[in-house]
Amino acid sequence: MKEAGEPVESNEEPAVPEVHPARTGSGSSFFARIRARAPQAPSTRPEDPSELLVEAVLQPEKGDAAGAPEACAASSAPETSTVLTPEARTERIRTTFFFLKLLAPEEKPLHEVELLARGLVDAAFSPGDWVNPFTRERSYGDLETAARFPRMVADLLIGWGVAVEVDWKTEADDFCEAVASLPAAALFRERGFEAIPLPSDDDEVPVYARRFDAACEALGIPLRIAALDVDSDGFVLALLPARTVPAARGAAAAAGLRLSDSANMH
Repeated sequence: MKEAGEPVESNEEPAVPEVHPARTGSGSSFFARIRARAPQAPSTRPEDPSELLVEAVLQPEKGDAAGAPEACAASSAPETSTVLTPEARTERIRTTFFFLKLLAPEEKPLHEVELLARGLVDAAFSPGDWVNPFTRERSYGDLETAARFPRMVADLLIGWGVAVEVDWKTEADDFCEAVASLPAAALFRERGFEAIPLPSDDDEVPVYARRFDAACEALGIPLRIAALDVDSDGFVLALLPARTVPAARGAAAAAGLRLSDSANMH
């Protein structure tokens, strides 16, 4: 008989904790939720384009696996490098998607917005000629790294018709005409205005923008002007619901962009 405290011998094998293999490419909870929709069997391919997109975004490319020499070398690169680390690339795609989603036309499918976010990030931060893959009308090779990505995003928004670019010397009537061309400006016509009610005396675009916001507030029209900074003498203007401006500015900052409301336009 064993004494108290003496170890008890057993022929049973010790329990081995169950180990679940790590899934490569798991990023934020946002991508994890989308990944959960994708089929797990490698023999079947998803038919939904949005699931195909998520697979393309999340599957690491050659040399991107954890511990790979290429990934380790890239991780020490400065932020000004044109090549993003795999982790930075995934995060930039995620934040760019959320920003684009806030400004995209209502009819734009989310899977297409996701695809555009991935394409813009890869086009802007990968070596090459930096031609916007969606407009194919502008070469970005002469732009500095910090200016290339905002310019590509601006051109995409302009191509969607949700933003318009005006020169800093734009006259008041031309400013009103440009803003009136944006889809959200239809709210003025619905309220019975034939044109945007602003003074016609010429000034600078930031002044026009502040007048516009003040007029909207006085008339009870829930719209505000915002400008995407593209490091130029012009202004890329968007017309947003007033309640979404803070969220859009935060999303822009997270994506490495600067979106200014009228009070912060210079």
